[in-house]
Amino acid sequence: MGMPGVDGAFEATLENPLTHVVNPNADRSKIEDMEEALRSGKVTREEMPDTFEELAKLYRQTQAI
Repeated sequence: MGMPGVDGAFEATLENPLTHVVNPNADRSKIEDMEEALRSGKVTREEMPDTFEELAKLYRQTQAI
């Protein structure tokens, strides 16, 4: 059974199927950005403990990959 007024067969092509991709370079890029912020003085003294803790977590994640 077709659609009224439409001749021929229906064709569909999936060009970009949904997938889950883990990008280890995203963590590496974030590490580099955070280290640059530390070097350039953009991180205040008050933010340093949290920044170092986040860096440690990111380093641990990149080692697990």
